[in-house]
Amino acid sequence: MKPLIIIPSIDQFSARATSDEFEIKLDVEGREHALDVSSNFALWLTLPIAMATGRDLHIEGTVSPLALHNAHILVDIWSKWLPTLFSTISISARETSELPGAANRDSTLMLFSGGLDSSYSLFKNFIIPKKPVSLLTVHGMDYKTKDTNRFQELIEKTRPLTSEVTGSHYFVRSNAAEVMSQYGIGGGISHGFHLFGNLFLFEDQYQSGAIASDCSLPLEFVIAPWGTNHITNKLFTSGHFFVQTLDNDVDRSQKAGSLLKMDSHPQALHTVSFCKDYESRPHNCGVCSKCVRTKAMFYTETGEIPDVFLNRAFEPEDVGIIDITKRGEKTFVLDLLASARRNGKEDEFSWLSNKVKSSPAKASLYEKIKKLLKK
Repeated sequence: MKPLIIIPSIDQFSARATSDEFEIKLDVEGREHALDVSSNFALWLTLPIAMATGRDLHIEGTVSPLALHNAHILVDIWSKWLPTLFSTISISARETSELPGAANRDSTLMLFSGGLDSSYSLFKNFIIPKKPVSLLTVHGMDYKTKDTNRFQELIEKTRPLTSEVTGSHYFVRSNAAEVMSQYGIGGGISHGFHLFGNLFLFEDQYQSGAIASDCSLPLEFVIAPWGTNHITNKLFTSGHFFVQTLDNDVDRSQKAGSLLKMDSHPQALHTVSFCKDYESRPHNCGVCSKCVRTKAMFYTETGEIPDVFLNRAFEPEDVGIIDITKRGEKTFVLDLLASARRNGKEDEFSWLSNKVKSSPAKASLYEKIKKLLKK
């Protein structure tokens, strides 16, 4: 099979990763210049597609030797985690070297979606301690690339929060998720490659990128394999740019409770957008599974349901709509049950605990490994 050859290009306003089968397009807003940016961004964005097609990957550009080395490790990991989707491949580049970047690079560029995780981490790590940070929001994941009106609503909704940041706020419109989905790579897997590929567009200006964790470390073993995690996140690095994962020692219920308790920063809560119902975004419908479990987390942590939902009503029994056979949903139900135990509300959710124990859920990564070891 012939190799997948990627032709990368980048300037101040856009970046491209082009092959004989597809073109990943990234349109950048807010950037004043583009210095010596390598082709590392193209490596991360196209690596999962190469693995999915079983084609060796060649980047027709300059790639960091460390990034190239780590890309081979990522291939080894993902081909073990998902052998039915990803194959082992070889990776090469026209040139391998570390580009210097700007002499006085800023410290951190943080991925910001407006969701609960990124809002919490932004406040905890940067706004409250008054540490400088810039933000990057990707258009083409939670919001379709053509849906500019709804994405603009998100920007306006989160502005009271993002205006507290002293650095820049960049926006990238990207079709990478759409392209990856054409090769059977769903958002639960592709989002790490996608987000980190976008961060590397700015490796000439910043020392590191940052991403808020989706869940605490113990729950990673329930949701795995997942596109962002403590094992693979740290591999997205070059000689002078790396990715740090924020707050994977805090579960989502604790994050929800902390945001609700920030009386001196009401915008911390009222700018948050996490709804699954596309037509309701960036508002929170209050009735989808994600809104319901987030309501439940507010309730178990504080006893309150904040006025951030179109439908604010809540009873513990509402959580019954959640399909716990899905790994992602089960992960946060376990999070919720831990919160209920921690805050003296265990009896109100005992029925849910029993449901989890009797659920024929899909095997977790741990359960799959345990089964293999018994053979």
